[in-house]
Amino acid sequence: MSPGARPFERWLVVSCVCALAALALMTWQIFDPTVWPVIVAMSLGQVLGTASFAMFGYVVFATWRAGRRAASGSMPIVGGELPAPEAEAAVEMRAPASTSQGSKEALPSGTHSA
Repeated sequence: MSPGARPFERWLVVSCVCALAALALMTWQIFDPTVWPVIVAMSLGQVLGTASFAMFGYVVFATWRAGRRAASGSMPIVGGELPAPEAEAAVEMRAPASTSQGSKEALPSGTHSA
C-alpha cells in the first residue's frame, strides 16, 4: 500500500481476507462432510465471518462520521488531542466588523453614508 493510501484501506483488505477465508472453510465442509471439517468450518468460519463483518461495519461507521464532521465544519481531532481553547476563540474573533453602528471607517472610500 502506498503511504498516501486512504486511512481505512487496510481494514477493508483484512475484512475481505477474513470473509474469503470464512467462505473457504464453509465450502470445505461441503466437499469433505466428516465430523472434524464440519466442526472446524462452522466454528472458525463463523468467527472469521463475524470479525469480517465487524471490521467492515467499523469502516462504514467511521467514514460516515468523518463525512458528517467535514460537512458540519467542525475541527478534526488530530493526534487524539482536543484543540486549544485559544484556537477556537481566534476563529470566532475573525468575524467581519459590522457596519450597522454607523462607523465611517468601515465604509469603502468614495461612498457616503445615508
